[in-house]
Amino acid sequence: MDNHNVDVVIIGGGLAGLTAALHLRKAGKSVLVIEKKTYPQHKVCGEYISCEVLPYFEYLDAPLEALQANFVQRFRLHGPSGKYVESQLPLGGLGIRRYTLDHYLYEKALIAGVRFLLKTNVQAVSFSNGLHTLKSDHHTIKAPVVLGSFGKRSKMDKVLMRPFAQEPARYLGVKFYIDAPFPTDLVTLYNFDSGYAGAVQVEDGTIDIAYLVDAASLQKAGGVSQLEQKVLYQNPAIRELFESGPRSPAKPLAISNVSFLPKKQVIDHILLIGDAAGMIPPLAGNGMAMAIHGAKLAAECSLEYLSGQISREHLDLKYQQQWNQQFKHRLFWGRRLHRFMGKPLVSETAVQTLKVLPFLLRPIIRQTHGKPILISS
Repeated sequence: MDNHNVDVVIIGGGLAGLTAALHLRKAGKSVLVIEKKTYPQHKVCGEYISCEVLPYFEYLDAPLEALQANFVQRFRLHGPSGKYVESQLPLGGLGIRRYTLDHYLYEKALIAGVRFLLKTNVQAVSFSNGLHTLKSDHHTIKAPVVLGSFGKRSKMDKVLMRPFAQEPARYLGVKFYIDAPFPTDLVTLYNFDSGYAGAVQVEDGTIDIAYLVDAASLQKAGGVSQLEQKVLYQNPAIRELFESGPRSPAKPLAISNVSFLPKKQVIDHILLIGDAAGMIPPLAGNGMAMAIHGAKLAAECSLEYLSGQISREHLDLKYQQQWNQQFKHRLFWGRRLHRFMGKPLVSETAVQTLKVLPFLLRPIIRQTHGKPILISS
């Protein structure tokens, strides 16, 4: 393929990439998504999404009500001892598998006319005279706008020589499902020494379990199974949950090299979205909504540039400013809350304090969540 007629290329077809593609196609732009894998696929993810995204997906003609996800209204925080404090969620959220959600958006994008190159890796990107040139094994593609949606840590980070990719990442994420009873309206967070776990029931009735742990603890334990037995099960609430029913898959999904280091949102005139732009610690429960909102910002700025309303320099600057305006505060609070989790004495004290002063929990939740994502008329 040698294509000079694509308005926007999106590298990575995850949640942010698919959302941006739908927005740009709705505005009549030609969009090509380059994805290294195919659809559908499972991902290590907490699978809770804040209801702040619902109005925006209505605008994109991809209403999430069609997926029949559970509506989640309550949040429960467990200390290492198993004791907990509970609060209503300000906006509520949905429990939905990424496998289901990404495939749904992919099918919507195909219907909308988004083009895809699947099982394709971008090997080089350059910029000259207002055009990006992207090269893979069998393709050379040119486009005035490129969005990067290639996840937490990727080969593309090395291609772009991003500083954070040179630093060691200390966390490991693990995910599996349990087939057992669980409240449909509840999302829970469990503390343990060196990490924390989350649980929510998804649309097929199973419980999504995802936990984040310091990689050094995993290495010391000798494996995931040993880690759960020796470390996670010290929290009796985790043990009760993990032993409540059969698991799937037999071998849990895992992702290493998880990093929460600050990132730049624009590299060589590429607008980065989703986890490629910045990752909030999963305890905040807001990573999916942030990815979607960031995709909206990038799409809107790109449309202004493509219509001649702003210059290339203004495009880069405006997106960077809007991204920071929306997410800098959330990331600040998310990273600070993350420091308290995985430290038994501190997290247990926090839970006990919140049990005495429960009215403090809801304002804390608000610090990492946004308002409903609306479209300006």
